[in-house]
Amino acid sequence: MKHLFSILKRIGIGSGLFLSTLIIAELFLRISGLGIYWNIDQNGLRSYPERIGNYADSANIICCFGNSLTFGMRLNEEDSYPAILQKICESNDISTSVVNSGIPGHTTVQSLERIKRDVIQYDPEWILIWLGTNDGMLVENPDPTINRPFDHPSLGVRSVLVTTLDGSSAIERFVAHFRKPDIEPDYYQPRVNFEMFKIAFNGIFERLKNKNIIVIGIPRIPDSFCPEEADFLELQRISHHKYDYFIRNACNQFDIQYLDPNELLDENCFLADGLHLNRKGNQRIANRVFDLLYLNEARE
Repeated sequence: MKHLFSILKRIGIGSGLFLSTLIIAELFLRISGLGIYWNIDQNGLRSYPERIGNYADSANIICCFGNSLTFGMRLNEEDSYPAILQKICESNDISTSVVNSGIPGHTTVQSLERIKRDVIQYDPEWILIWLGTNDGMLVENPDPTINRPFDHPSLGVRSVLVTTLDGSSAIERFVAHFRKPDIEPDYYQPRVNFEMFKIAFNGIFERLKNKNIIVIGIPRIPDSFCPEEADFLELQRISHHKYDYFIRNACNQFDIQYLDPNELLDENCFLADGLHLNRKGNQRIANRVFDLLYLNEARE
């Protein structure tokens, strides 16, 4: 019995030390500002405390509509491309409000459902659409409406430590160890089947008819996305290329400006997960968008 109590005591002490370490790390990251932190509103969008309520008074609103690439997943808000675009506009004395309407994990199907709330209500002068990456993502159990747990932005509100670890892809690497090793690459299917994707994307264009729109294409994922699974990497690239090819054609059909991110990005523009952009990548996207908007290169 004494031996059992000794074991339980050690477990208790060890657990206490572990929890204390987590609390200290959490407090340190919050106080020092070294961690990654997200401000999220009730709709799952990045909030801008200093600008909330000002959108209605702005004569010129740019709405950035998309998924985690727009949201700035695994980055602080100021490193997302909408926030960088806002800074570029301000530095050029252009009065505008840039709205970040990106939600991580969202597909085109989900985005169509929220388009009135997250885009149309702002009556924006310009709309930037960046969708399709999640639709063409190969997954084990396709579902166009369910996000992975670590895709949901609300997690970042609860813990800076978790978000910071996620920012270094530590969580994703940990989860990867539990994936089924014997599944063949062709077992995976796109998260949104191609026909459903086409209907949803065209639906977005129909809802935004007669609006000024720029569409950003699907970035080609670098080797770092899954360096040990060359076959799966190639299949994923093929899937994304198929979905992006449709996006290009749809833009031509609706006479909408298409921005090819692959003309701007290289391997150094991605985070360790090989999917999301770092600040350098978002800076290049924001610079190009600004050129299209204000240097008279975009079709109107």
